Amino acid sequence: MQSIPFAPYDHDIYHKVTKPSLHEALDAFNSTNAMHFVNTVIRDCFLRHGVEKSFTTCINHRHFDLSPSERNIEEPNGRARASTDLTDIQPCSWLFHDGRLYPYEFKRGEEGLNEPPAEFVNELGAILVEHGLSDVIGLQAYTDGVVGMESTDHESRVSTTKSYAEGAPEVTAPRNSVVASFAFF
Repeated sequence: MQSIPFAPYDHDIYHKVTKPSLHEALDAFNSTNAMHFVNTVIRDCFLRHGVEKSFTTCINHRHFDLSPSERNIEEPNGRARASTDLTDIQPCSWLFHDGRLYPYEFKRGEEGLNEPPAEFVNELGAILVEHGLSDVIGLQAYTDGVVGMESTDHESRVSTTKSYAEGAPEVTAPRNSVVASFAFF
């Protein structure tokens, strides 16, 4: 199996691979029958490598367009903005493209975010390529026990993640929110 190299953030790749909205990304996800693969071979890959408490799979998406000097950075309050302040940030979402793994979303001031293990990345990347999902499904850092839904205010260029505990009673999705990642618990 060929090793997938970790690449730095690439503005052009971000705009090329991610869909321009959560809803368009969800449409692409649904049209490829991606949930079937998430519930089978992708889940099995996460469990085989023991990374299900640190990472989830996610739908590749963007909340808003960015200039080359900006990044989508989630602040400790759960709100993400386009920002040129790149201090104290770490990647929290990655996408596979042309045999490389690119970070595309970041968190500020988050302790304990790790780069995914190379063997796991190689196997997951191969699965996504085999099933034509590398531009649809990515990888996201995960806090075990917490899941969330995302929404975007395009006018103010702010995205918000609404977190709730795994196993919580049925949570009603806020208007225009999308479940954009899938944890294996």
